[in-house]
Amino acid sequence: WDNGFTAGPGYGRHMMGPMMGWTGQGYGPNQTFLDDTAGLRRELHNKRFEYFEARRNPSTTTETLAELERQMNDIQTKISEKAPRTSSGYAGGYGSCW
Repeated sequence: WDNGFTAGPGYGRHMMGPMMGWTGQGYGPNQTFLDDTAGLRRELHNKRFEYFEARRNPSTTTETLAELERQMNDIQTKISEKAPRTSSGYAGGYGSCW
């Protein structure tokens, strides 16, 4: 079955990364996490865009940047709180992929 991501040996579902083990049937337990955090991940994406736009504006104050950083951290914390856990911590390498 060609999942559209296979580019040769070592690619597609056998390489490390977000598509690792992907069979076209969803992400299993991770799908619930992704579904549950879709709004937060979108919010974080938009906040990052706002932050970087503010950074490139010479009239932006350091207080504004600090507030945007605080807001991004708050959103990141909310996402992390929803991450699946095992007895040894987080179940998987979510890292900063969201």
